[in-house]
Amino acid sequence: MTVILTNEERELIAEYGQGSVPRYTSYPTAPNFQDGLNPFTKEQWLSNLDFSEPVSLYLHIPFCREICWYCGCNTKATQSDKPIEAYIKWLIQEIEQTGALLPGRLTASHIHWGGGTPNLLQARDFNAILQAVHNHFDLDPETEHAIEIDPRNCSDDLIKALPSLGINRVSLGIQDFDLKVQQAINRVQSYALVEGCVEKLRAVGIKDINFDLILGLPFQTLESFEETLELSKSLKPSRLAVFGYAHLPQRLPHQRLIPTEKLPSSEERFLLNKLAQQRLIELGFVEIGLDHYALPDDSMAAQLDSHELSRNFQGYTTDKASSLLGFGVSAISQFKEGYCQNWSTTKDYYEAVSKGDLPVNRGLVLDQEDQIRAEIIQQIMCQKKLDLTTLPGGVEAALPAWLSSLEQLKQLERAGLLKLGVEELNVTDLGRIFLRVIANAFDAYSKDNLTRHASAL
Repeated sequence: MTVILTNEERELIAEYGQGSVPRYTSYPTAPNFQDGLNPFTKEQWLSNLDFSEPVSLYLHIPFCREICWYCGCNTKATQSDKPIEAYIKWLIQEIEQTGALLPGRLTASHIHWGGGTPNLLQARDFNAILQAVHNHFDLDPETEHAIEIDPRNCSDDLIKALPSLGINRVSLGIQDFDLKVQQAINRVQSYALVEGCVEKLRAVGIKDINFDLILGLPFQTLESFEETLELSKSLKPSRLAVFGYAHLPQRLPHQRLIPTEKLPSSEERFLLNKLAQQRLIELGFVEIGLDHYALPDDSMAAQLDSHELSRNFQGYTTDKASSLLGFGVSAISQFKEGYCQNWSTTKDYYEAVSKGDLPVNRGLVLDQEDQIRAEIIQQIMCQKKLDLTTLPGGVEAALPAWLSSLEQLKQLERAGLLKLGVEELNVTDLGRIFLRVIANAFDAYSKDNLTRHASAL
């Protein structure tokens, strides 16, 4: 299909598409966490959890067979299973140590395995880790149990074991189906390989399958990316995430292997985004927030309609839990009171766990203003609108944040990105691609960390 850049869009890209803006999977965002958070703070927050409310669990596996050059995750390459086996022991110990601090058995409404490449684990490894989980958490029939999978390293034995492990949703890392793009990012995987993986997953009863795509990669063109969208649709995923590539070679040395001169320009990224939005809607997907698309019968589309959609460190989610417990290296936990992040190196992580301590390194205690701004940004990112009357505490609590952002909001309104009302705003169709820029108007921290975030487009 043909997508064109209007003069209005070109001006907006020049004004708002050149900078760096957080992805707003949390507020405040991780670069604002402070080093040296006392592990006792997390202990207190764990003990304060209400065992009548569900929690979400995240399990981080920081290993891959090789590093994809676009990757921004905390992971390392290993051809040996020995480091993975050592890690599993400490991960289980952290779960047990954390469980001992809970006020009682909690219900996990969502479990997510991320990384890295979680599917490098054997079925016995999953069983051992999940036994520790079951020692402290109950699951209910509606618990979503998801795993991120690299199709290049997914054995038939593991696929067959997934249902018995309780896993009912799989996210496949696709990124792009074009060979030239794949070679430029060190992640070559054929359509046939992915198709075979999808068929095997469906054969064992895994019906909910997500695809992760990335736009803004080297050598991507509108024609090649449209082909990736068409090939993705042909495999009938339940959801598609179309993330914008974050090129941060100053922080991630392996990204220096990507030919920077072959990366799409800001205008080209905008057109790739516009193409994805228009073509996926034509193909029958429902647009979810900034960068997700779901089939109409998927639970994410239903929650969008009911205004129950939320956003956390895994992106858009149907999970309703207000607290998230992260386990493993660099994993982040979210509480009503604040955030805690584990040590980002296995050495420091192992040392803390071996002493019987929670492996907390960084975090942030939220004040009332942080909590209000987090609710505002969550509503903008999930619903593409803001209504102060619907926020916890109502207009009175949110008014200071609204008034302090009003001049910037008026500027965005003049640019055509939103429409302001009395204590409310609605994002326009033109503003959808600039959703993070709009949310940024309410961010009291980001101006100090602009070089640590992804491109606004």
